[in-house]
Amino acid sequence: MNRIAPWAVAILITANAPTFALAQQAAPRKTRISIALLARVASTATKLEELKQVCTALDDITRVESEKIATVVDRGFRAKGQLVAGTSKVDVVVEQTVSFWRGSVTQQLTMPCTATLAIDLDKLLANATYDPITKTIEVYLPPLAIIAVESHTSKYAADPAFSGGCWEWYDSGTARELELNLLKSDWAVLAREKVDPNAGQLRESARKATTQFLKGLLEPINPNLNIVVNS
Repeated sequence: MNRIAPWAVAILITANAPTFALAQQAAPRKTRISIALLARVASTATKLEELKQVCTALDDITRVESEKIATVVDRGFRAKGQLVAGTSKVDVVVEQTVSFWRGSVTQQLTMPCTATLAIDLDKLLANATYDPITKTIEVYLPPLAIIAVESHTSKYAADPAFSGGCWEWYDSGTARELELNLLKSDWAVLAREKVDPNAGQLRESARKATTQFLKGLLEPINPNLNIVVNS
């Protein structure tokens, strides 16, 4: 039983993943193995039937290749809880108005913001599979998450408007007070409301980032591995 564990660990990309059943395609010699199943078997190695399934599926993989893949992938994913998938730029616009008997002063402020999006690696690999015949690792992108928002305060723009009996030369102080007040806005919250993290172009960016990350981990030890990331 100890002899089998390294083979299972070879396809291990994340630890403590939920259990998924072994999936076999109907086509001849087409076997797709749940990476999560292999991770569980590698960590427990207690169920004889599962061990038999793993051994049968992995008889096309060499021990040396298995150990190399296990070492590199395990180190790569243990070092990261999340994978940065891209950024989204958005202009957040806020305004405030003060009215007097003679007119009003309206201050509009535009703050450029950048939202950083990331993928949870545990979720990324929850439905990941490996085909030992075609040497293909296939993963499915989970929903993306906004993990940070940066407001570019040096680039904001203020645009005051004066109506009625209010004039710029007389009420510029009021406009400046409104500007300072608007600068206290919670830009992270406002930007999150405007960014859809699962918009098509953002998921495509995440797909490319995930592909490059996996290739960076695996190509140095096995350039023949196929990596498929479904968005």
